[in-house]
Amino acid sequence: MGEKKQKLYLSLPITGREAEERRAYAAEIIDFIAHTMPWYEVVNPLDNKLDYDVHWSKHMKVDIQMLLECDAIYMCTDWQWSHGCKLEHDIATSCGLDVHYHDIQWYAPVKRK
Repeated sequence: MGEKKQKLYLSLPITGREAEERRAYAAEIIDFIAHTMPWYEVVNPLDNKLDYDVHWSKHMKVDIQMLLECDAIYMCTDWQWSHGCKLEHDIATSCGLDVHYHDIQWYAPVKRK
């Protein structure tokens, strides 16, 4: 029987993006992770079972619970400009989770089309 995969929380900027754009970007990153880090099972906050229009704070409460059940976090491009991603990053680093960055030059803003 295969070894159980570690859980990797996907931290991606969400606010201000249309649902289709968020889903497409998450799918792209999940596919990238599957090919580059196949030992991880991705935990996607877009699958938190809350409606899109539920207040941000309720999403964060559920998302943080999901994060705390993970072994690592994956910081997507532009995470440093997102209040929610910065909070997730702080929690992950404070709790000793492994941190992976999609864009190693995270100190500079990257504009996606």
